[in-house]
Amino acid sequence: MAFDKFMENEARTDNKKITEFEIDQLREVMNIGVSHASTALSQMIKKRVVITVPKVIIDKVENVVSIIGPEKDVVTAVILEILGDAPGMMTFIFPHDDSGREIVKLINFITKQEDDGKKVLSEYNVSVLKEVGNILCGTSLTAFSKFLDISMIQSVSEAVTDMLGSIVNSVMAEIGQTSDNALIFKVAFKVEGEDINPELFFFIDPRATYKILESTKKKMGA
Repeated sequence: MAFDKFMENEARTDNKKITEFEIDQLREVMNIGVSHASTALSQMIKKRVVITVPKVIIDKVENVVSIIGPEKDVVTAVILEILGDAPGMMTFIFPHDDSGREIVKLINFITKQEDDGKKVLSEYNVSVLKEVGNILCGTSLTAFSKFLDISMIQSVSEAVTDMLGSIVNSVMAEIGQTSDNALIFKVAFKVEGEDINPELFFFIDPRATYKILESTKKKMGA
């Protein structure tokens, strides 16, 4: 399987090459985690949730925003830091559709509230969204930890509504402290029959990449 994004025909993090085979291994691990997250979301909203195959983004830190999406698009993001043996960041991004109803509709499915027609997220809605992020990210990390036999712990989540460029740049500022390059996995969620399409991004700290690969190879016997 070809890389989704090449960087000078060689994938690198922290000045080390990552082979296409290794990228496919990482993709398989990511798929295990996000599959658990999609199941958790489906159970919360009582609707079928499908996910895409994890897409790989490998590029210079400064190029990441333009690759992920339009910088000026307004989104709401739930952001968590990954601590432990494989540090990084996880971010659920909820686009704002033209009506501003996508996120509120998701929250109403979860809380069983009646639709009040409001577009603006209340303080209560924000707290629900943060808890959703906690559950989905926690479900993913638990699956990763068990499969890879490494410690992966999530921080307390925070929710931010801002332009996509501002949010991604703040996350990449953390990654950029340790490497000029970024390794990111993107997974799109789709709630069947609804215009609800959040995206999950794993921003992997370059220092963690080889820890994950080492554990993956042991698990898969590669």
